[in-house]
Amino acid sequence: MITNKTGYILMLDVLGYREFVTKTKSDFPRLWRELQENIKKQRDVIFKELNGSVIVDVLFVSDTIFIGVSTIDKNKQLEGLTIMFLIDLVKQIFKFSLKNNVFFRGAISFGEYLFDLRLNLVMGNAVDEASEWYESTDWFGVILTPTAEYKYNSTILSEDEPQIINFCMRNIVRYPRIPYKAKLQSEKCSFLVVKWFDAYTKDEDRLGFLKQIMDAFLTVKQSPKVASKYENTFHFIMFYAYPEGFSIYKRLNNS
Repeated sequence: MITNKTGYILMLDVLGYREFVTKTKSDFPRLWRELQENIKKQRDVIFKELNGSVIVDVLFVSDTIFIGVSTIDKNKQLEGLTIMFLIDLVKQIFKFSLKNNVFFRGAISFGEYLFDLRLNLVMGNAVDEASEWYESTDWFGVILTPTAEYKYNSTILSEDEPQIINFCMRNIVRYPRIPYKAKLQSEKCSFLVVKWFDAYTKDEDRLGFLKQIMDAFLTVKQSPKVASKYENTFHFIMFYAYPEGFSIYKRLNNS
């Protein structure tokens, strides 16, 4: 049954998918299946905890993931929870990414969409908008499209639950250097992004995370066409992990 819904749509695709499928001994099918199972388990937990009031639709097609989050009867009282759940799913997916060296870029939109798992079908204005915007970026990350940004801001202004507000404010941030592809530089208008990594207060934890990023990125073939994606991602991480600035060479000199 095709269901018309209104809510958030997250669209993600795998960076370097062609390289994965050309490897004869690639672990990608196993990792893809494991990620599907993890997301669907979280979907079931959300459904059970809220007695079916929040619906999470999940569809994996080739190298692309679609996740829709909506409420029964467009319940406005649950709008804060829907974006909170979606952010949490993004963070879980990206932690899986770093652990398994499978990287994603994506976008979150808001609006109407159709979802039919039997037909492997997802379509609608929200899907089209997410698709157009995620393809415009040159990094490993998730942006909010204009509709998602408007909806998010509206929700925060009307949300009464401090826990939801604090979680959202920590994990959706305004980043002034989103790496759009060159032809779109003059047209960009969305600056909210998901900060998919945790905030570390101890220096040893920050250094450990930084090393994890470097170790993950060095496993990828850095051809001239894709190297900028990882460099742009690294700049984003450093912008929030080390706002005071960081130099590995200074650290080596001080050790």
